[in-house]
Amino acid sequence: LTKTLSLYRNAYSGLSPSTWLLSAVMLINRSGTMVLPFMTFYLTSPEMGYSVGKAGIVMALFGLGAVTGAFLVAALPIDQFLSRSTDHPGGVVLIGIAYFMLIVFHVNYWVAVVMMLLITLGEMMSMPFMNSFWTTRSADHNRGQYAALY
Repeated sequence: LTKTLSLYRNAYSGLSPSTWLLSAVMLINRSGTMVLPFMTFYLTSPEMGYSVGKAGIVMALFGLGAVTGAFLVAALPIDQFLSRSTDHPGGVVLIGIAYFMLIVFHVNYWVAVVMMLLITLGEMMSMPFMNSFWTTRSADHNRGQYAALY
């Protein structure tokens, strides 16, 4: 166990404090995304009362939004704009608000559809920033450390 811990310590030593802070934020963000596989169970629970079909449509919109967003980012110069911007906090906040609305308030079907689209938009806002962040802060000798962390 000591050998493994020293291996990790040596692998990631020398990274800036801002990198570690952003890495912790992304760990929390990615952990929150683990809600997604269980969202269908929640939407079809007695307290939410959605039919399996409606819950499936809400979940399909997340995938459709991701595919459509990836196409738009690749086809349009949105990627260059998002890579230069600091929309990461806005994207993470948008994701948090949407999950909060879905889980805390018992929203109707159309609000759930909008919240799922907002989750997708938040993901699209925050991910290009992450790639831009680590590529601009890494040098040739530690680019692998940054890539592995994000």
